[in-house]
Amino acid sequence: MPNMKIPLFHCNLTPIVAELLALRSVVSNHPMDIYWEGDGMYFWDNFGNARYWKMQKAGPTQIVECSVEFDYEKDLLDLTDLEQERVLAFSSYLAGFSETTPVGIKIDYLCQKAKLKVVRGFGRYDKTPQTTAFHDKYGNLSNRIKVIYCIKPGHNELLQSARIAREEDLWSSQYVSV
Repeated sequence: MPNMKIPLFHCNLTPIVAELLALRSVVSNHPMDIYWEGDGMYFWDNFGNARYWKMQKAGPTQIVECSVEFDYEKDLLDLTDLEQERVLAFSSYLAGFSETTPVGIKIDYLCQKAKLKVVRGFGRYDKTPQTTAFHDKYGNLSNRIKVIYCIKPGHNELLQSARIAREEDLWSSQYVSV
């Protein structure tokens, strides 16, 4: 039974946005996915990260806000949870892999065997500028750590709704003066 419903954001070119609006995910085909969360469609947990990628892409892009619903205990591989990571790291599922196997390959295998539908992890983006307002000498808080979700292939049922995200609808726009 689904017990977690969250808004997630994805930025992409018009044909992929059209698929998302029809509640169909598109599997990323980026060669670097094996170094992230493996096969699937990647989402951000906030609009600002999606907006950054909109500026990086060439061509007509849009940001889609999706409502995603899943069972937290049965569907999620939560790599932000140390306890879950420890249990899975020493499970028989990963016994055949070496330390040098790219993490995305391990994640894909684990998700397939354990029937997991969503992966949540942290990504470190060292090039993200820090503001002086929320940065101090201790560096405990950082906007350089991003929460990334990946819906694994074949799980369109998790997408409950999708709409074009408009900046004027989001809370951050009230603080940004143009």
